[in-house]
Amino acid sequence: METISYEYEGALYVNLTNKCDCACVFCLRHNGHKGSIYADDLWLDHEPTREEALADLLSRDFSCYRELVFCGFGEPMYRTDDILWLVDELKKRASNLPPIRINTNGLADLITGRNAALELDGKVDAVSVSLNASPAEGYEAICHSRYGLQAFPAILKFTSTAVFNVPHVRMTVVSTMPKEEIDASQIEISVPRQSEIEEEEPMSGRVEYFTASKGYGFIKDAASSEKYFFHITNAPAGIAEGDRVTFELERGTRGMNAVRIVISNK
Repeated sequence: METISYEYEGALYVNLTNKCDCACVFCLRHNGHKGSIYADDLWLDHEPTREEALADLLSRDFSCYRELVFCGFGEPMYRTDDILWLVDELKKRASNLPPIRINTNGLADLITGRNAALELDGKVDAVSVSLNASPAEGYEAICHSRYGLQAFPAILKFTSTAVFNVPHVRMTVVSTMPKEEIDASQIEISVPRQSEIEEEEPMSGRVEYFTASKGYGFIKDAASSEKYFFHITNAPAGIAEGDRVTFELERGTRGMNAVRIVISNK
């Protein structure tokens, strides 16, 4: 029997995949266990289609649950497109739908090849990111990601974008990890840091994302491909996705921000 959804401490959890891009040293998967701390048997003989998952979920009485959580045997963001579809369908069809959370390892950008956190805007209420160790070398030693040392900065980038698109975002570590091993300076939720910036000509790039209703966006630097947050107060009127711009950088509370933005061609 396929376990698509299961209950744990008053919440309903959704199990969509066996796939995972990490081999964490503490994971129960390594000793042949087919469950998790939440349920005994979550191994899927076949991955459910989105339609099968929807039918399973619609059979539930959502008024009984405090939260709907996408978290199963594997990394749920392997099914990013299906999660987004399921959320849309549930919001249309289900009554008493509780807040929706995704538990993830934060590697969705590398899994999907997209800025996945942007797509969560208006879809989910919370994201919990499993950090587990820092810095990059410490993370790799514990989590053994298929992406190697690229994994840790990708997690920070995903989380820094999520905080602008999801109401509640948190980072967690396994309970067995000593607190002294957690370097807080490395897990600050921010756009990846840039070294000291010398006085020079404005940088150039393209507006990759912008939402006028929320008043912010991201600019992709043409030279480094790094993405920088900007607020509408630092941008000219009429700015839009796809615009080529010049800009400067200033350190904000969450990292380096694009300021003094000028549209170079409309």
